[in-house]
Amino acid sequence: MFEWKWIRETVGGPGTLQSLHDMDVAFNSASHTYTGLFIVRMGWEEEFPLDDTQKCEIQHICGGVVENHVHYSSNARTAIQYILDHGKLLS
Repeated sequence: MFEWKWIRETVGGPGTLQSLHDMDVAFNSASHTYTGLFIVRMGWEEEFPLDDTQKCEIQHICGGVVENHVHYSSNARTAIQYILDHGKLLS
């Protein structure tokens, strides 16, 4: 599960955060293949294409617990594609 944010966006409100937490916990309880919620904060303004010259910040939450938080100074496309392919953060 993903939530996308642009660099200029602030953290979601308490209702949004609680909803994301509740969905994450519910999916985690319901499926043994669920890999978690990935909050992706894009490191640039709302322009594409998404490529590996861009930066991003990704927080991985699973079962209501923050598993990891990584800042990529480049390779945004590769980091996001890795999550889609493998269900975990690129090391």
